[in-house]
Amino acid sequence: ANEYHLRKWANDLKIPILGIDYCLSPENRYPAALNDIWQGYHWLINNAETEFGIKPRRIILAGDSAGWNLVVALTYLLVLRNVQLLPKAIFIFYPALKMSLEVLSLSYFNAVTDTILDYGLLKYCIQSYLGTFNDTKNMFFSPLFMADWVIKKLPPVRIFGGSSDPLRDDSIYLLEKLVKMRETFSQCEDLEEVDLESEKFKKEMSELSENFGSSFKKE
Repeated sequence: ANEYHLRKWANDLKIPILGIDYCLSPENRYPAALNDIWQGYHWLINNAETEFGIKPRRIILAGDSAGWNLVVALTYLLVLRNVQLLPKAIFIFYPALKMSLEVLSLSYFNAVTDTILDYGLLKYCIQSYLGTFNDTKNMFFSPLFMADWVIKKLPPVRIFGGSSDPLRDDSIYLLEKLVKMRETFSQCEDLEEVDLESEKFKKEMSELSENFGSSFKKE
């Protein structure tokens, strides 16, 4: 679904972008998708130079919705297993942060009138992904409940959200935890709605390319 944007960003920023076509639920439930991106990450760091002639010294992870959920779970796995080449930054868009509807915040009431992400669909998605798993506070599929020591090991994180997103409040809560636990955070900007075609977003991606792009050039 994001192939158009991935191709455009890769061409505009002159950096390689790897999109992982991980398996989907309900046919493939947790942890199948996480296993896919785990294998994809290892393939990248072990084969990028021989296959593409690039050395991935700096890797940026990005994901939207459920993709962000997997991005954080992957980073958690990399830290636990002492992988040397950790991501240098994380970009997340309207993330799904917890696999539970037991405790609802005000933004969840947007699902009552949302024509795409209504309450019934939210519940179905959670059930389809978890199957028989009932530990909804497990950090591998509910990043909102990350332990403090995990948060301290995360790379810099940029969160983009929508003002009408039913999951908006979870993003704000995570942002507050990041600011509290990470000494490297000097300021906190308002959670913003992102327009992938806006000049502001293109400028941010261009600056990102300047900071990280040189590490991907062929040698």
